[in-house]
Amino acid sequence: MSILVQTKLYHSLWKDFLMSTVAKVFVITGTASGTGNVAARIVAKLGGVAVLLNGKSERSNKSLAAMKEDNPEGKLCPSSATCKASSLSRKPSLRSRASTLAFIASHNAGIMATPDKATVNGYNTQMQTDHLSHFLLVEELMPVLGAGAAANVAARIAAI
Repeated sequence: MSILVQTKLYHSLWKDFLMSTVAKVFVITGTASGTGNVAARIVAKLGGVAVLLNGKSERSNKSLAAMKEDNPEGKLCPSSATCKASSLSRKPSLRSRASTLAFIASHNAGIMATPDKATVNGYNTQMQTDHLSHFLLVEELMPVLGAGAAANVAARIAAI
């Protein structure tokens, strides 16, 4: 026996609460599925630029293709970084790609119920993916976020 639950459509929920996204860049982790995917779609649909930070995978490729099919005019920029969220490698190219002042960093990437393994950095994979890598991303983006704040532009960090 299954129970059907009525839910609100994400787009109708988000569009009423989201500030203008036109000409603003949103760096969003974990856009292959779930909340990150919906956030990227909404940002692009409302005129913003969504920088998609995912690990290289077939799932990420399929997700990007579906987003582009849904919104061919949307500004979706898959990251050129080859690292997954579990990699703590610094990516200076990300900072140069995100050169606009208006900036929002949204952290959605996460894993759970994984085997207890260490990353190449020696940390638990889940801890590094869900927490440490997001901290490093914020550190890398602080100059851009600070420039946005100095220009009196809303700069935000959202940990989801």
